[in-house]
Amino acid sequence: MLRVPGAMVGSNTFPPPVIANRDRGLDALRGGGAFLVVVLHAAIPYLHHPLQGLAWPARSSASSSLADGLFWWIESFIMPLFFCLSGYGCWQSLKNRSAVEFMRSRLKRLGRPFLAGCMIILPIEMYLWIGGWVLSGELPAVKLRSLKLTGDYAQLWGFSHLWYLQYLLLMSLPLALWKIQPWISSPERSSEAASVLSISRKNPGTLRAILCGLAFLGIVSLTLIWRPDVVTGFQHGFLPDPAKFAYSAEFFLLGITLAALGQPRFLDHPAVLGFSLLTAIAALIAVYQLTHAPQMLSSANETWTSPHRWLTGILLAATAFFWTLTCWMMATKLPPLPPLFFRLAKASFWIYLVHHPLIVALEIGAVRTSLPATIQFVLVAGIGFALSWWSYHAWIEGSVADRLLHGQSLRRSPDQFTSSGNREHTAQAA
Repeated sequence: MLRVPGAMVGSNTFPPPVIANRDRGLDALRGGGAFLVVVLHAAIPYLHHPLQGLAWPARSSASSSLADGLFWWIESFIMPLFFCLSGYGCWQSLKNRSAVEFMRSRLKRLGRPFLAGCMIILPIEMYLWIGGWVLSGELPAVKLRSLKLTGDYAQLWGFSHLWYLQYLLLMSLPLALWKIQPWISSPERSSEAASVLSISRKNPGTLRAILCGLAFLGIVSLTLIWRPDVVTGFQHGFLPDPAKFAYSAEFFLLGITLAALGQPRFLDHPAVLGFSLLTAIAALIAVYQLTHAPQMLSSANETWTSPHRWLTGILLAATAFFWTLTCWMMATKLPPLPPLFFRLAKASFWIYLVHHPLIVALEIGAVRTSLPATIQFVLVAGIGFALSWWSYHAWIEGSVADRLLHGQSLRRSPDQFTSSGNREHTAQAA
């Protein structure tokens, strides 16, 4: 396997490019998001109450308030943030490509890693999950051979954390079909199409942006009133869950809107950032109380007229929206970042792919120690993140696998890849 000599953290021989303020923000969101996802999965064995619908092979006999609090904070907004980022990057990729070129790029950028993950990561996870249950005495060892799972254990079957790539691929198809519509390609509508496809349009006015934001929040609220378990539980399978797909697509479209129309200028005001942050914190506190209330277990079965169901859906939507908005606004105000942040952003896709089985392997060992639950959680999160990041720079950076991850030609040299990857970095979805 080809690789750049001495490719370790802080030792890259290729200097990072000079990037714009918004690009610095996207790097920070990608890198920070990758870290938060690792923390999220590291916290699962130590929750006060197990997540509904999630089959997990490690469970500590003691819970951790730190792990539980961080889990529900991250769970409340991390996937909306990632889909918003992906929608932003997807539009940047679409606007300068034909529909065919766009889908070819999507298949290289998302389809190849998805197939590789299905062939390599999912089989490893299958035996790792069953092995964890065998070690805990929940399943007999014969299940490692028969692979016949029933009851809650059958929730193992699905695309695991690769569902994110599956959803992105499915969301990309309507965009490609939209671009090849006759009204866009006709000469008499070319100027209108150019206006629609340009990200240099005048930013929307304050009132219009606020009304659009409220309408968006209302749509997300209705989705979560319909199915609050999209956030408070986990849906696992080989086919997309309708409510989960709708919820994800809504934030994907939010990212597309930010790319196509630009960020409203009033969001640059510090008071708006402060309001968004305070609202996000207040909504999160309320959501945390709801998710730990006894009636939360039956909220999905309540009628549409139930006040508790409506309150749950609205608060979940507000938490996701305002934390995503807060993170986005903070990212656009960042000063120049050290090169380490660029390297973390570059490794974020690899971290997303490999951290999942690595974290679970660490958890299976950690829950069998006598260490306090909080110490176990911190060690699993820290070691899992460090190993995931280190493995990219030690083994993957500059290799054929790296070019595959970034949707590049597999025959190009490492030097060509690094240079091209820097230029195209901001045009690719997270």
